[in-house]
This record gives sequence, C-alpha cells and structure tokens, in this order.
Amino acid sequence: MTGPEKKSRWVEPADGWLAAGVLLCGTMIIGPLGTIPLIIGLVKLWRSVKAGTNVRPWAATVIGAFCMIDGMINFLPWSLDTFAHNTVVGRTFITGYGRFFDGAFYLNYNRGALGGVENHSEKMWQLLAVFILMPMRTVSAWAFLQMKTWGLHFMKVSAWLYLFLWVGYTMAMSLDFPVRMANSQFGMGWWLFNLFYLSPMFVLPYLYTVDKRQWNR
Repeated sequence: MTGPEKKSRWVEPADGWLAAGVLLCGTMIIGPLGTIPLIIGLVKLWRSVKAGTNVRPWAATVIGAFCMIDGMINFLPWSLDTFAHNTVVGRTFITGYGRFFDGAFYLNYNRGALGGVENHSEKMWQLLAVFILMPMRTVSAWAFLQMKTWGLHFMKVSAWLYLFLWVGYTMAMSLDFPVRMANSQFGMGWWLFNLFYLSPMFVLPYLYTVDKRQWNR
C-alpha cells in the first residue's frame, strides 16, 4: 500500500461500531448495552493499529470516544428535563436522580415557568449545555475522530467552554448545597462523580501537543 493510499483511510470501518457504542452509552438509561458495540469497535481498531492500517493515533481514538460519550451523557438527560419533563420517562428518570443525588431535581419539580427543574441557576446551565456546549462537544469529537481540521479546533473550543461550565456549575452547586444536596439521599454523592467532569484538564494538554498536520481533512 502506498503512502497516499494509506493516508487516505481516515475513516476506519470499526468507527461504525464505535459510534453505535458511544450513542448507546450516552443514553445512560440503556448505557450498559452500549459497552458491547463499543468494545467490538475498540478491538477492531486495535487490530488495525497492529496491522499498520490505522493512521489515527490510538490516543486520539480513546480521547475522541470519551468526549463523545461525555457529551451525550450530559446532553440526553438534560434534554429530558428541558423537553420531556412531563413524560413518564422524564419524570421517573429525573426525579429519581433528584431523590438520590440532587434535590433540585425533586423538590418543586415541574413548578417553574419553563417546567422541569425550578432552580434558576441549574436551568441556566442546563440551557447552555443543551443548546450550545454538548452538541458542539459531541459533533466536534466525531469530526476529531475523522481527522478533520475543524474537529481539532472545535475540540479545543468545546474543552475550554466545558472547563468554564465546570467552574461555574461547581460554584453554583456549592452555594446551593444546603438546599440541593441536603434534601437528597446521598448528599455527598454528587461530589464523587463531579470529578468525572474535570476531563478538560486532561484533554486540553493533549489537544495542544498533537501534530496538527495529521488533522488535514
């Protein structure tokens, strides 16, 4: 296989399995089912790396897939609260989460002007995430996996926006802690998985050290 022909194979056949796994994992509700196609896709990609036919860095595959899952996990549940707060699935899933982790999603639920969570700061961050940040993060992560130039650029933009959101959201949660966390079953539970949202701290250094010439589509 010649150099140009090899470098033209940016889209791996295994990316279809990878995308299916990411989408299923991102739903949270049926997330465990997504591990099956996700593992199949990663195994196929790893074999292509061993065979020398994969021109995408393995680290880029892992980080891109992780950012897609992260974007979907944040987009879909918040979308339920934004658009489907009156449905059985929306009320069951969101208020169940509120009883266990965050009381804002349980107390006075569906009593605000926009429906869903009534807490104003939560609603503000929610709209920012649903309409701007998480769609940008998910789409840019997929373009990043396809080695597109704009995918790399927008991965950086979304990572910085995510970091700003994390700082602001953490401050809002801290100030509202007596109201939100004190009324849940596990008041400290949120602080445990809040560390997961620190992903920009690890993604940003990688994005600024990659060889930009590889993202040339």
